[in-house]
Amino acid sequence: MDANEIMRMVGQFLVKQRFWLLLGLACIFAFCISSGTNVLKNKIENQKKQLDNSYSAVSQYQNGDKANSKWKEAVEEKKGGIKSKYDVAAEQLYLEQEKLMTWPTPQLQQQFGGRPFGAKLDDNQNEFLFAYTKAHESQRQRAEVFWDLYVLDKNDDGSVIGLVDANLSLIEDSHFPRDPNSLEAWLTQERVWIQRAIVKAIRQINKPTEDQYAKSKEPEKGWLYAPVKKVVAIRIGEAAIDQQANVAQKALVEYAAADASAPAASSESTMNINAKRYLEKTEQYRIVPVSVHMVVDQEKVTPILGILSNADFHFVVREVRQSHTEQRLELPVKLKDKGIVTGGRSATNPLYNWVNLDVYGIMRFYEMPASLKEKREQKLKDGGAPADAAKTAAEAGKTAEPAKADPSKSETKSEAPKAADPAKADPPKAIDPAKTETPKTDSGKTDAGKSPAPKGDAKGGGKAETPTPPKAEPKQN
Repeated sequence: MDANEIMRMVGQFLVKQRFWLLLGLACIFAFCISSGTNVLKNKIENQKKQLDNSYSAVSQYQNGDKANSKWKEAVEEKKGGIKSKYDVAAEQLYLEQEKLMTWPTPQLQQQFGGRPFGAKLDDNQNEFLFAYTKAHESQRQRAEVFWDLYVLDKNDDGSVIGLVDANLSLIEDSHFPRDPNSLEAWLTQERVWIQRAIVKAIRQINKPTEDQYAKSKEPEKGWLYAPVKKVVAIRIGEAAIDQQANVAQKALVEYAAADASAPAASSESTMNINAKRYLEKTEQYRIVPVSVHMVVDQEKVTPILGILSNADFHFVVREVRQSHTEQRLELPVKLKDKGIVTGGRSATNPLYNWVNLDVYGIMRFYEMPASLKEKREQKLKDGGAPADAAKTAAEAGKTAEPAKADPSKSETKSEAPKAADPAKADPPKAIDPAKTETPKTDSGKTDAGKSPAPKGDAKGGGKAETPTPPKAEPKQN
């Protein structure tokens, strides 16, 4: 068998078995491709994992958790500057508010002034709390706030002064069947501050009319043209909640005592403390609902709301209700006795345009900042009184530089005492007791900027419910 024969037989075999031969080659080719694909796939997966790991390692530096030392130093420096500015602003706000946080007597102001709200006041075995009870029982604060309203009243000669028709019950007060604890004293004073702020705003509303008619020959007619004619009530706490808070169903909260061992304010109804009065209480501030109910001139509603919005303790007006009076307005008895008449229901009648005005809002009280508290505690450790610590902090809180003195004026003032020569000075004249007269007081003339001493109840007749503050003592704001 030659080579040609062998080649012919091989060719016949390949042609005859071509299907199976091609099938085997296809399987081998598929197996090779599959193996190569898996290797490539594994390689791609490994590279993807490497990229993901690299991204994760970089991304942790984007959110600040893995900051470098320089970045941390810059951030800490920035935070320190921001905190310093915040502390200065918070201290300035509190120091301005603290000027309004007064106590009944100079002694109590010296002892309690400068302390944070809610602090313990039981120094020297409650000595000063006992003094506070005595000062409260004198009703001095209540009388001062009431007459600061410039209430309609009569002088001894029968002349009528004042602009606002109000009753002494307008100024609510606590009742102490026993000596109050520290928090009860704070809450009582806070109510005084709130009422004084509202009264001060109302006095400012009526000030133009007051100034105009104080110099008039008929001062009694000032009531007819005053923007606020009558103040019915000043409420705080639950009775002063506006509709917005009612819808939100926010429950009022009490003020927690500064010391956990200190007693909380009493819930006794006989004390009339109204301890649960806060709409919100945080470490920085507390919010008290406040409402004032008046009879006013309808044309003056807008300026009235504007002045109330600028009242002390950041009074924010949240709701206003206006309605016409249910009954015909009558002149107060004091004016009728003076023969004052109105022109009936016409445009010439000043009473024709009076409406009921109910204003609901909130007052914000700032808590003493921690930075200021630390300064005062350090001052107390150094032997200073609380009021001295407050004075030091107030001086430190002033950022404005004092005005430079004019040298010429300074020299003039400094030389004034030296100008008098004792040798050339006239001898003091002797006082002749026979010619000395007691200063006379004209009860018919009253300073426009001061309220008269109470002669009777604001609604006419009878004696005032509280004594008039003694004139010999300085007035406590």
